[in-house]
Amino acid sequence: MPDVFLPVVFTFPTATWISNFEVVAFTPAYMSQTTDVRANPAFEFKSYFCQGEEFLVIQAGDYLTPALFWDGQVLRRSIGITNAAVAAGTPGVNEIPPAGPMDYYMGRFWYGQQSKFSAGDIVGGNSGTLKYDFRDSILNVTECPLVLGGDGFSVPRNEGDITALAHNANQDAALGQGRLFAFTAFGAHQLTVPVTRALWIAATDNNQPLLVPVQLATGTLSDRSIVPVNGDLFYQCPDGSIRSIKTAVRYFDEWANVPLSAREERVLRFVDRSLLHYGSGILFNNRLLETTLPILSPQGAVHQTVMPLDFSPISDFAPGLAPVWEGMYEGLDILQLFTGLFDGVQRAFAVVVNRQTKTIDLWEFTQDERFDNGDSRIVMQAELPAFTWGDEFALKKQVSAELWIDRLFGEVVFTLEYRPDGESCWQ
Repeated sequence: MPDVFLPVVFTFPTATWISNFEVVAFTPAYMSQTTDVRANPAFEFKSYFCQGEEFLVIQAGDYLTPALFWDGQVLRRSIGITNAAVAAGTPGVNEIPPAGPMDYYMGRFWYGQQSKFSAGDIVGGNSGTLKYDFRDSILNVTECPLVLGGDGFSVPRNEGDITALAHNANQDAALGQGRLFAFTAFGAHQLTVPVTRALWIAATDNNQPLLVPVQLATGTLSDRSIVPVNGDLFYQCPDGSIRSIKTAVRYFDEWANVPLSAREERVLRFVDRSLLHYGSGILFNNRLLETTLPILSPQGAVHQTVMPLDFSPISDFAPGLAPVWEGMYEGLDILQLFTGLFDGVQRAFAVVVNRQTKTIDLWEFTQDERFDNGDSRIVMQAELPAFTWGDEFALKKQVSAELWIDRLFGEVVFTLEYRPDGESCWQ
């Protein structure tokens, strides 16, 4: 039987337009002055966001502009590090300095500064204030001598700048350590993170936490593309492919470090690699969603498609079942994907550039809707392989074809196309 090309209807994901928006300033004011976000560099390469407890830290990305702190009501600037000899737990002296990629892990804000990364105080410390029940101690930097001395933890300079900091779930946390991963474009390094405040304060030049490489040659360019899935981290590589930390470690003794996304080669061969710094990914509805095919627009780098990896085939107890790539979702020019919890329900969103009005819009992915954005019908294209019945060289003749379809809703239009071996066009 020849190749078969079959467009059919499917139900995930549907997308719903919510609104367009513009953020200029936050209120209420801090110390009688509203902090204007336009004070950040307008044309910086990339900015970074990270939330810890109720605090959002915003880095301008130029490694010079002081960070912004947002607690849900007040937006203010960090005072930076003003005293390297401060005693541990002293409030109002040192705060998170200008930096790049960040992560909130083991009760601390971690931040990257070119080829080194450091961390602030542990949550609940004396550098916090009673107003926040001392949770705002995480905005301060007073506890670790390594950090205050300007050393931090360094990756090899020949790998370039740190592009991402991320962590995964660790079942061995009871042993007194956690795992933080520092990514560059050419690899990933694992830091053994001290759990307690006492161990963190005791971290000196002579008692440094262990930092080891876990991934060589292939890292990531975008911190927003790293997606934690159970005990693993999936991420988009500089060649556009998708890899994971767990598979890199599992096949560490092998000669080849192959990507997980070989079945998406039709899409990935057209990726503009110079724009992969802006890649974005989320885990939603048991699917890994990674943006791809980026192009430049006046509003920034937008992604024309999303690569979905469906984890559902591994949701039962049968062994040997693997996740399934589902081709690509298209139709929106996506700036970034993100998820959030609302009344205990996870929801997924896409910030997009409207193709008609060129405004920045907010769309939501939904799981139960049968149509796109109200009543727009959804089109799916499924391409089946060539069927040889175990004898690739015997001549065959197509007599008939049968399809079994279930779980349909409303009016459905089927278009069936086929292609004999050697033909370049569908019939």
